[in-house]
Amino acid sequence: MARFALSLIARAPTILPPFSPNGKLIAYTGYDDRYQGHQTTKLYLMNRDGSNSHSLSDKLDRDVQDPQWAPDNNGVYFRYDDQGDSKIGFYSVDGAFKKIAEHLASTLGAGGSGTFSLSHTGMIALTYGRPDNPGDIAISNMGAMKVLTSLNQELLAQNKPGHVEEISFESSKDNRKIQGWIVHPPDFDPSKKYPLVLEIHGGPFADYGDRFDFEKQVLAARGYVVLYINPRGSTSYGEVFRQSNPSCVSRRRFLRPQ
Repeated sequence: MARFALSLIARAPTILPPFSPNGKLIAYTGYDDRYQGHQTTKLYLMNRDGSNSHSLSDKLDRDVQDPQWAPDNNGVYFRYDDQGDSKIGFYSVDGAFKKIAEHLASTLGAGGSGTFSLSHTGMIALTYGRPDNPGDIAISNMGAMKVLTSLNQELLAQNKPGHVEEISFESSKDNRKIQGWIVHPPDFDPSKKYPLVLEIHGGPFADYGDRFDFEKQVLAARGYVVLYINPRGSTSYGEVFRQSNPSCVSRRRFLRPQ
């Protein structure tokens, strides 16, 4: 068992890889380490004895997080970020993919976030948010999603948030699509001029998205137009985009074993 644990950790950095309810399979996340600054975290399955390890999510090309088994053993639910939006996906044990829900959010920032939990009946509870709403609780049942709460309705009625507009443009370097968002001050007047604040996340292995951001809303309320974008190296757009920032490639090369 000790050798099995070491083999799993070496290939797949994960915490408490879940067993299927019938105890026959193990789901886990990880990647074959190529000693780069960041690699796509994939969803793997293997038999309980460690045999037949294989990736389910090669074609998804997104980082897989928080795998949770379906109650009937037929597949695994998980969270992933896609083009700045946190989503719930599902892979059947034979590799068929399905998007289950979108707009997960659970913080007061535009960075990727959100959580979900799965009941024994297959109903999913999740934290839900939009650029104009800090967050609520929603459920997803058989593909239909319903928001259950309106926790910030009174606050938002008293303090109007700035309108958030999604934009995209082509890079002048290689015509690669770059995604971003603009927060307008409340009661924005397009005939007037406003000072601009540009925010670009650090990392660069992270992503902004269509989520409520308290700091940016405060700046907008003070009369600023706020622009925030996902530059090269950002996550949620696939490995090619993430590695298109030259400073992001092979940062761990000095650690390569001899």
